[in-house]
Amino acid sequence: MSEPNTGNNPFQPPKASVSEIPLAGQEPGGRWERLGAALIDTLAVPLVIYLPVIFVGAPSLILAIARHEQPVFTTAMFGAFAASFLLVIAWIVVTIMFVSRHGQTIGKRIVGVKVVRNNGERAGLGRIFWLRNVVSALPGLIPLVGSIYGLVDVLFIFSDSRRCIHDMIGDTKVIRA
Repeated sequence: MSEPNTGNNPFQPPKASVSEIPLAGQEPGGRWERLGAALIDTLAVPLVIYLPVIFVGAPSLILAIARHEQPVFTTAMFGAFAASFLLVIAWIVVTIMFVSRHGQTIGKRIVGVKVVRNNGERAGLGRIFWLRNVVSALPGLIPLVGSIYGLVDVLFIFSDSRRCIHDMIGDTKVIRA
């Protein structure tokens, strides 16, 4: 039979209070910086997609209407859609390059923050993509639950550690670059 632990066990692990202390040179990213990065990343894709269509495809469509022609898929409109497609591919390639090399999306790079592991090491592309993004996006597929999860996730930014749920899932944190 084992005896109750009285605190005199020499094999017992030491007890200590552990708190998150930022590593030297790793100041947590500010809430406004993270918001700014998220907004830039969110708005980048629609701009990349729609600007060529607006500036190339729309004038072609207006010109066809002004000439009383039936609007058809003209060469200019095809060019606008092709430009949009190529710009989206370029945006994806640049984002993957920034995330894999620096732990930053385009928005994070602009505002000066980056993602690292919670222990301060570099966070890899797989960890950032799969754990922070894909796993965290799965609850969004469930009606109502996804909306509540999304709100709770971003509200965690107001905790002392400034880590959202997706940061905890990915064992990451956002620091100033």
